[in-house]
Amino acid sequence: MSESDLSGRLTFVNTRFCDMLGYTRDELLRMRLVDITDSADHPHVQARVDALIQGGSHTQVNKRYVCKNGARLRVHERLSVIRDERGQPASLLLLSFEPVEGEDAPQGM
Repeated sequence: MSESDLSGRLTFVNTRFCDMLGYTRDELLRMRLVDITDSADHPHVQARVDALIQGGSHTQVNKRYVCKNGARLRVHERLSVIRDERGQPASLLLLSFEPVEGEDAPQGM
């Protein structure tokens, strides 16, 4: 699980997220989501994030994270917008799930 501000800067990461990617908490908290997302996935992920910020409450996406060792980690991710007291988007909550070995992540997200 992680949280980012609307510019994609990571503001919270849990231990499992750190372990999945091989980075320390301090390393990840100095990064933006674009820094750890496979460049081929940027366009479709950004389109989902933009739509979410414009008025959605949540969405799902399949993407690849770039691990510290350079490996790509395929995940299914659920993104939710966190709104402030005025109802304006304030941050994003990301729940990342690794596919079960031998199974594909859900398609069409």
